[in-house]
Amino acid sequence: MKEVRTFKLDYGAEQIFGGHLLGVRSLTGLTFYDWLTGRIIRRIDNNPKGVYWNESGQLVALCTNDTFYILRYSADAVPDSNLPTINNNNHEDIDGYEKAFQVSEIYLICEYKDCKITFML
Repeated sequence: MKEVRTFKLDYGAEQIFGGHLLGVRSLTGLTFYDWLTGRIIRRIDNNPKGVYWNESGQLVALCTNDTFYILRYSADAVPDSNLPTINNNNHEDIDGYEKAFQVSEIYLICEYKDCKITFML
């Protein structure tokens, strides 16, 4: 097995998640990293028990004990690491790229045996 990338975290990791991006859960939330560069893509104030990507890498489900969130990942919102980001409106901050993820609303309404699911993506 060939080692592709190693990097040191400045915090304690409680759990890691694979998928389109590397997810690292800590006490303060979840951080997504780019697999190849190790760059922070986005920090999210959520401590999911599970992270599940669709095959295309455009949607990710963050699942907690009592709810789940569907986020749409926009790789186009993250500039190429080889390009300069000067004069670019989508610059990286301490929490990564704000526009990298957008919340997709999903409503789940259940009454006894009748369940109605409404997706708004």
